[in-house]
Amino acid sequence: MKQTRLLLWISALVGGLLLAGCMAPWPAAPVGGTIPPGGTVPPGGTVPSVPTPPATEEPMQEPSADSAADQVAGAVRQMVMQQLGVDADAITIASVEAVDWPDSCLGVSRPDVMCAQVITPGYRVVIEANGQQYEYHTDATGGEIVLANAPQA
Repeated sequence: MKQTRLLLWISALVGGLLLAGCMAPWPAAPVGGTIPPGGTVPPGGTVPSVPTPPATEEPMQEPSADSAADQVAGAVRQMVMQQLGVDADAITIASVEAVDWPDSCLGVSRPDVMCAQVITPGYRVVIEANGQQYEYHTDATGGEIVLANAPQA
């Protein structure tokens, strides 16, 4: 019994040491440059510096928040046009505001719908149509649009 425990303890110790040896940090790059592809350092222990490529003349531009908000507002406008059967001229975008909704239901509780409790970026879009205001909540892309507040009939 004592021999079995001793063998288990020694096996655990040797296994731990082997594992610790495998987790040694990578060697630092030699002075003067980086380790070339293949990971070998030429004789002398240094690698010549590699010049940095010149910057491109026009940096890539991320889509601006305004253009994303405009696209989402356009999606809401299209949906309202279809639902109310009105022309685009009869619809005014009163406001578009970026919002982090507290759940996947975009902050709109609906009976019999379960919502994941996860922060969901999106927009609050207020539309004016036929002299009435409608509030819509959307996801970040406008792919999901939910009516949050409508005038009473």
